[in-house]
Amino acid sequence: MEWVALAVLCWAGFYDLKYKKVPNWLTYGFLLVAILFHASYGSVAMSLLGAALGLGWFLIPYLLGGMGAGDVKLLAAAGAMAAWPGALYVILYSSIAGGIVVIALALKRVDYQGFWVALAGGPGSFFKSILKTGQSKRSEKVPYALAIAIGYAIYLLL
Repeated sequence: MEWVALAVLCWAGFYDLKYKKVPNWLTYGFLLVAILFHASYGSVAMSLLGAALGLGWFLIPYLLGGMGAGDVKLLAAAGAMAAWPGALYVILYSSIAGGIVVIALALKRVDYQGFWVALAGGPGSFFKSILKTGQSKRSEKVPYALAIAIGYAIYLLL
């Protein structure tokens, strides 16, 4: 069942890459299936704890506007599937994979010429350009569902 869950997460990741969102039917359905799967083994509490950890981990970034609700719900569903204590590993590996994705996307969009010109203009010019760049890029969404899929895959392989 864990490999089916990975396939669902990969599909969600590629959907997120294309459409910049994760459908509710997928996140809620995956969460329900994960809880029912663990209910058949008598470990609903561990599954619910994993879901709560996944939800709680991304709740603050979501409330601050740094992440979409679909990513939060998807990590909650992945946490429910991994259950306690596996959810901790899924969260850790997903966070590391997400950090790498964010850094790669940031480096891809860096205006190196503008960076050096601003740096040569002195500290005031440099920090103004950083703030201006940060404000313009905040509206861009990061396809974090793929990082969750990668984190789950690492959890399964290790």
